[in-house]
Amino acid sequence: MSEQESKPNIQQRIQSVMGAVSYVQKDGNVKIKTKNGEFSYKAVTHDAVTNAVREHLIDHGIVMQSSVANEPVMNNDKICTVVVDVDFVNVDSPEDRISGRWPSFAMDYGDKAIGKGISMAVKYAILKTFCLETGEDEESRLQGAKAEPIQAKELKVMTDLLEETDSRAEDFVAWINKERSTNYGTLYDMMTNDYPFAISFLNLKLKKLKEAEAKKEDQVNKPPAKKPAAKKPAGDKP
Repeated sequence: MSEQESKPNIQQRIQSVMGAVSYVQKDGNVKIKTKNGEFSYKAVTHDAVTNAVREHLIDHGIVMQSSVANEPVMNNDKICTVVVDVDFVNVDSPEDRISGRWPSFAMDYGDKAIGKGISMAVKYAILKTFCLETGEDEESRLQGAKAEPIQAKELKVMTDLLEETDSRAEDFVAWINKERSTNYGTLYDMMTNDYPFAISFLNLKLKKLKEAEAKKEDQVNKPPAKKPAAKKPAGDKP
């Protein structure tokens, strides 16, 4: 057996790191500012995750490489969409690697949205690749065993979509109550377990409106059809 063959492959190295670290403690209090105010929540930061595995990556000969795979997109709500390719590479055999593509979203009213999006993607690439626990119950944000009132950020996204789709908030709340068997008085009463359903509907409505508008614009800009040339009577000279 050659020296190269006797060295662990990338899967074995990743398994060794998994055996060395299994939990990352929440260390950050993330604050999000919106036009409607500010709210905060506890989370595991990119630096804490990186710090938890860095020494073990070095010890087991793993290099992490990341690169942005798309042109970052910023929408009107200052939410940036970034897609990052992350590779975990065997330093003794660089062609031996595990690769993944990680989409990420980040909100920032300044110039840091792209950087935040990249950091978020890399953080989750590490957490999921090495199966690290953080104490965050991400699934409950959607499925919500314990539903909570939506926060200012969610409310802003929803009200912006209502405005873009020319929808009345009162009518929308009444429709949600009918579809979800709820009894909301206003948008401010909406709970987190109903929020994804509401946003999905509004996004679909906005998409259809934009498609209809684009189709109408194409018809307006379409050049008129040319009239067929009149046929000359037989016998006429050209």
